[in-house]
This record gives sequence, C-alpha cells and structure tokens, in this order.
Amino acid sequence: MTINIPDGLILKAHGFEVNPLDMNEKAIAYLLQNGFSQSLTDSVALAKKDTEGKSDDEVKALKAEKMQKRFDAICAGEVGTRVGGPRVVGIDKFVKLVATEWVTAWAASKGKKLPSGKGSAEKLAAIVAGYMANPDRAAKVRAEAEKRMADAGNVEDFDFDVAAE
Repeated sequence: MTINIPDGLILKAHGFEVNPLDMNEKAIAYLLQNGFSQSLTDSVALAKKDTEGKSDDEVKALKAEKMQKRFDAICAGEVGTRVGGPRVVGIDKFVKLVATEWVTAWAASKGKKLPSGKGSAEKLAAIVAGYMANPDRAAKVRAEAEKRMADAGNVEDFDFDVAAE
C-alpha cells in the first residue's frame, strides 16, 4: 500500500517540527497508531453536564456511541480536516480576535452563554458576523484591531496557533 502525504505537511507540536517525508516507516506507523488511539480516547471526553443524572451504564453507552462516531468519521476521512476555511492572518486576525473578545464580554455582561462543544466554532463565527454587521461596531472593532496590530509590530506571518501552545 502507498500512502500519499499532503504536500507541505509539517508536523508541529511544542516547538518541534518534522516533515513526515523525512521519517522512516516505523516512525510513521507509530504516529498512525498513537494518533488513532489518542483520537478515540479524546472522543469520549465528557463534560460534567453530559454525565449529570445518568447512571454508569448510561455514561458507558454514551461513551461507546461517541467513540463509534469518531471511528466512523476516521474511516470516512471526515476527521482532521480544517472546516473553518483558510487561516486568518494580519489585520483580519486582529479583527476576528477583537470582535470575538467583545462578543464574549457582551455575552458575559448579559449573563448569556456562548456556544460550546461540537460545532461551537461555526456558531460563534455566525454570532460574531452578526455583531460585525453593524457598521458602527465594525468600525470600532477595526480601529481597536489596527491599534493592537501596531502595538504588536509586524506579525503578518506570525503563527498564532503555535504561540498559544
């Protein structure tokens, strides 16, 4: 069997980087097994609200269902794909950051909960888009984003995901 590794894929974690094309078969097999096992393990993480009031058997069944869904998604090639579109950089990254902060602060001040869990990123993006639909708000957000970007210096190519590790 031949596996095609996407062009430009660089594995990154905790400041380490490696091109999988530079790795031998044993290393690739290890990563596949470890990633498969970790993904299934991660799939059964439950929040307290998911288990409250449920018996041990109900929790066990819920975990089995979640693990089956993850397994099916892995086999269908639906896991690990970026659904949010291309990475946002530069001023757009700062606009998104400021708008999300302000929406979060607004929600907290009103005692409202923002979406969490599966699909929450898309739901939050829709809320932020609605917030930014108001031209006055959008102008204020952009002004704050421009100020923050100027304060941060030139970060056009800065990788915010790596910085968050």
